[in-house]
Amino acid sequence: MTTTKELMEKEEDQHWHEDHLHWIADIEQWQQETHRLVALLYRLEKAIPEHASKLQRHLALIEKHEQKITQYQGGRDQRYLADGDDFVSMGRQLEFYKTLKNLHNEAKQQHLELKENYADEMERFRDLAIALLAETDKH
Repeated sequence: MTTTKELMEKEEDQHWHEDHLHWIADIEQWQQETHRLVALLYRLEKAIPEHASKLQRHLALIEKHEQKITQYQGGRDQRYLADGDDFVSMGRQLEFYKTLKNLHNEAKQQHLELKENYADEMERFRDLAIALLAETDKH
C-alpha cells in the first residue's frame, strides 16, 4: 500500500517534471525571441553601411565635379593643354564645358534619386529600430 509520504513524493516529482517542462518552454521561447532580435540587428547593421557608402560615393562624385569646374574656370584642363600652353582654345573650352554640363546633369540626377531614396531608407531603418525595440519590450 502506498503511504502518504510516497504520495507526496510522487506529487512533488510530478510537480518538478511540470516545472521542468515550463522552464524548457520558456527557454525555447527566449531562444526564438533572441533569434528574431539577432535577425533584426543584422538587418539594421546591414542597412547602415549600405547607406553610408552611397553617401560617400555621391560626395566623391560632387567633389570631383567641383574640381573640374575649378579647372574649367581657370581655363586650364591638363588634358587639353599642350606642353607650355597657357591658353585653351575656344573649341576646347566649349568641349570641356559640354563635358562638365553632362557630368553635372548626371550628378544632379543621382542626387535627386538619392534624395528620394533617403527618406525611404531612413523610414525603413526607423521601422527596423522600432521593431527591435518592440521585440525587447515584449518581455
